[in-house]
Amino acid sequence: MKKIIHALCMTLIASVLTTSCLGDDEETTLYSDTAITAFTLGTLNRYVKTTTDGVTTTTKVTLTGSSFVMNINHLTGEITNPVALPAGTDVAHVVCSITTKNNGMAMIVSKTGDGESYYYNTDSIDFTTPRIFRVHSSDGTATRDYTVTLNVKEDTGSDAWIVADAASAPASLQQTCRIKDATDTDFLLSMDGGSTWASQPLGDGEDSNMLPADVVGYVAFPFSVVDKADYQLMVGCSDADDQACVVWRRIFEYGENSQPESWVYMPVSDGSEYFLPKMSRVSLVYYDGMVLAVGTDGNVYQSRDYGITWKVNNTYALPERSSDNVVAATDEDGTLWLKNLDDNTVWKWGAE
Repeated sequence: MKKIIHALCMTLIASVLTTSCLGDDEETTLYSDTAITAFTLGTLNRYVKTTTDGVTTTTKVTLTGSSFVMNINHLTGEITNPVALPAGTDVAHVVCSITTKNNGMAMIVSKTGDGESYYYNTDSIDFTTPRIFRVHSSDGTATRDYTVTLNVKEDTGSDAWIVADAASAPASLQQTCRIKDATDTDFLLSMDGGSTWASQPLGDGEDSNMLPADVVGYVAFPFSVVDKADYQLMVGCSDADDQACVVWRRIFEYGENSQPESWVYMPVSDGSEYFLPKMSRVSLVYYDGMVLAVGTDGNVYQSRDYGITWKVNNTYALPERSSDNVVAATDEDGTLWLKNLDDNTVWKWGAE
């Protein structure tokens, strides 16, 4: 059976290549080497359990899979995510996008290892165990295997804020972002509390009076809609709005020949009740597939639509011993941290 399936795959490759050649007057170059050059996760489903008054409910949320970077080790043939997916992520039904070198054809090997089939980027794959992807060279003479493993955090069922050693906290907890000297076309942004400043462009027609004042909350994370791009959010207090924080966003592309993008103001929709309340200080962090905001009103807010709407998140409610003056950040492993600016107490999110 394995030989038959392999023969069918080679026939498919030859058919695709022949069709390509017949439809093109130019000579097609085939290659004997190939590799997986990019592996990106699609939208993921996560099931979160919460217990209130003894009643447990399960809520389905979606995660932006592309925000979890997949490392490719060409020497060992291993592909994995260094930052584990949140507990409760459904890895039994995952779609992914694969890019290959020299137009190699990506196949997925069966769980039993006795066959392979062509992989489409709409296929749902069961990653509860490591899966092997096999790439065939464009000339059909060589193959290369990669084992894909998805790491998922253990579901302990008792995650909470726990006091941590301040010395082990990420340096990003110390980061303070500030803006100043706004004009009709740009403004200055500092990521290190004012030690260095960089000019930032405003979008055409955007009113600089709507920029937040001085200290701002800032976060950047991969933007799944555009390849090689980050989505940047900036929020803060402004005299221009009596109720809500002002929210600005920018899509920053860093691919070859990318053009600089401008910051654009995101006004609150008329009548919307899901805005980020006005606070004197706000800290933003990207975690669990959403943007979290903590500030000076004692709540944690979430936005799953890139800063358009905000709702109170009770899962990550601030610890009882914290003040309202807290900041949030994540470390290289994706762990969520908090710091009380009043007494420098530090917490991290994890198992008690």
